[in-house]
Amino acid sequence: GDRDPTELLPAETIYRVYSADGDVQQARCFCVVVRQRNYYMITDDEKQKRTWIQEIDKALRKKHGN
Repeated sequence: GDRDPTELLPAETIYRVYSADGDVQQARCFCVVVRQRNYYMITDDEKQKRTWIQEIDKALRKKHGN
């Protein structure tokens, strides 16, 4: 229930985001790739997962001027 972030990832440090259900054999999982590591996140449902991926992807496109 804690709403404070445990990590902050500025858009300029993120290389990509993708659905990672198969990577970790866990449903509703996505991965945020940065230089030093991959962050695997698990959401409550598929809609939430899609929303996270879309919003992060939108920030990445903005970073690259697309």
